[in-house]
Amino acid sequence: MRILLAAGGTGGHLRPALAVADALRRLEPAAELRFLTTGRPVVEKFFAGSSLAREALFPERQGAPRRLDVAAWWDAYRRTRRLLRSFAPDVVAGFGGYPTAIAGCAALSGFLGPVSAACRILLGRPGRALGAADAGRRSRRPRLVLLEQNARPGRAVRLLARSASLVLLALPGAETRLPRKSAMLFTGNPLPCEFDEPRDIAVDPREFLLEPGRPTLLVLGGSQGARGVNRMALEARPLLARSHPELQILLISGDTDYWEVNDRLRGEPLPRTVAVPFETRMRQAYQVADVVVARGGGTTLAELAVVGRPMVLVPYPHHRDRHQFANAAAFERAGAARVVPEGPGAAARLAEAVAGWLDDAAARRRAGERALTLWRPGAATRCAELILETARARAP
Repeated sequence: MRILLAAGGTGGHLRPALAVADALRRLEPAAELRFLTTGRPVVEKFFAGSSLAREALFPERQGAPRRLDVAAWWDAYRRTRRLLRSFAPDVVAGFGGYPTAIAGCAALSGFLGPVSAACRILLGRPGRALGAADAGRRSRRPRLVLLEQNARPGRAVRLLARSASLVLLALPGAETRLPRKSAMLFTGNPLPCEFDEPRDIAVDPREFLLEPGRPTLLVLGGSQGARGVNRMALEARPLLARSHPELQILLISGDTDYWEVNDRLRGEPLPRTVAVPFETRMRQAYQVADVVVARGGGTTLAELAVVGRPMVLVPYPHHRDRHQFANAAAFERAGAARVVPEGPGAAARLAEAVAGWLDDAAARRRAGERALTLWRPGAATRCAELILETARARAP
């Protein structure tokens, strides 16, 4: 059994994909897995120490090419087609982003290539045979399984949903934005095994250079950081220092802004703040916090739901579909979060929201309990089981 996992270049796509890969290896140790990723440097941080084979769409670039760079996109498509022919997967599992879009189109295409894929996507017909002239294992087109982590599906999933064998959903509401004929199941968002249970774990704050016994705020913007969140947090610090002088902050800045953030911290030492560019121990980082400031990515919210920490969410404002606003709204309606959009006066509103959580221990506890209502245990295992069932159903 061979499975190709396609995931974008951010933690929001890669962390669920890696969680499902771990579950697949537990359930079917003989299965052969391979990743199709963007090739961005941040990707390698998630694969550190991993033996999983992976292919890069753009191996000689730092990121995706411009949208109008037809030659680069066509080269990525051809590279993916060659991978599908050589690896011959039973299932292509897409976790979002343009690797999913390219892998899905390549999986659906026959001898006519992109034309065939476009026709099948428009007609919503998941093809079964690559062509009568092909023989053996390579003569059968792989099945396509998609995972959507957000309440508002991304473009790749919307494009391919009708042609997929199965679409797995993480948050309620996503099903209303996909074609009715799509085969959909609500599984929750697959998370690493350390998030399998909603229990507190013993963490020494000193592991993060923090002091035990002090109220702690965690600020993060995702695997690559977030300039808007960093700046809002830095501007809110003097306000929080006046209202909560004992507060300490762990700020995961991302590589790009790390030195700028540190320069700012040296000029304004209070409240005590520890800045790091990247962090892999996310369960422990969430655990040491009393309140978390974050973007509205589906994976981050799913992890926070398990840990049960109250949130102040700053959705990324520049996505065309504004899916992070939809995710954040779901948690705000549940009573687990307060949403503070970017814009004029946002730093003051952020400080006010954080102070509100810090001042009310009962509200923090209720928020954690309500966040748990949006968590689905064992999502990674369930997704892996469904992918394996789809692969077995493909067998002749």
